[in-house]
Amino acid sequence: MKKKIAIIGVILLVIASFPAITQGGCTCASGCSSIQNATTDFKKDGSGQACIFLPCIGSYVNSWNMATVNINGTDVTNRWVAASSLPAAIDGGYYVYLNGSYAWSHFEAMGACSGTEPTPVPATNPPTVTNPPTVTNPPTTGGSVSIDPASQTVNAGANFTVRVMVNSGTQKIAAYGIDISYNSSVISVNTSIGTNGVEAGAQGFVSAVNAQSAGSLRTSGFDTAGTGPGSSLHLMTVNFTANNQGTSNIGLTVQDLTDENTNNISVTTQGGSVTVGTPTQTNPPTVTNPPATNPPTVTNPPTTGGSVSIDPASQTVNQGASFT
Repeated sequence: MKKKIAIIGVILLVIASFPAITQGGCTCASGCSSIQNATTDFKKDGSGQACIFLPCIGSYVNSWNMATVNINGTDVTNRWVAASSLPAAIDGGYYVYLNGSYAWSHFEAMGACSGTEPTPVPATNPPTVTNPPTVTNPPTTGGSVSIDPASQTVNAGANFTVRVMVNSGTQKIAAYGIDISYNSSVISVNTSIGTNGVEAGAQGFVSAVNAQSAGSLRTSGFDTAGTGPGSSLHLMTVNFTANNQGTSNIGLTVQDLTDENTNNISVTTQGGSVTVGTPTQTNPPTVTNPPATNPPTVTNPPTTGGSVSIDPASQTVNQGASFT
């Protein structure tokens, strides 16, 4: 018996040395040698690593500014994910590995579970796996997520925008996780505007934006009331700067798109492109000299002839007399 206990102890020691999450348990390099039991609603802020066991997640999980969020072996880092889209339960619940990089790193698992939550699993002896009942979502009637305009041409050095438009069919949009890709050697995100370069559209909302990776923009949003439905919902505007000549595709990957009841909205995606041309050169204005103006010709008034005469023309005087 002692030999079996010793062997089990060695196995547990080896498992504890693994640096990443494994199905059926949760381990990390440091700071989370034991599993913490928790229930929803669960929130955690700050840096460092932790392993959490949640017996159920009723509505959704969301995170931002995290280095890693892994649930039962599936990466959900900095994304809003509906409970219906999470991987299958392991040991009757969800092992959550958290690694926060900053004091403002955040993770939350929200929503009450139906019925009574199972008893939290002890860290050293997980309960028998209980698979959750199969959830049948109602049929969805979504349409598309697209970039508008589909193509455009700008000059190097110019700022420009693209809009993310959604046709949600007959469903409202309550939450989304959308990744936007682009050619970072041609364009870059103008993070000085909005939330890391992203602004909410006329019918949209923005909760978190991760712009740390060049060439990739991860966006997420959550609104309990939802927006829409509609065939042309302006979800968000992305601000870019054209850096170098060339062409960049602007791609879309929809990680999650759900309505206010956490039902998935089925959509297709349509990306866009931008062509960057030469910088605009502004020539100085042409200087037009005014026409030379000669001074006006001076015209002397016409002359009229006259005469100088002796009056009287003739006269007779006596000798010795004075006359004029």
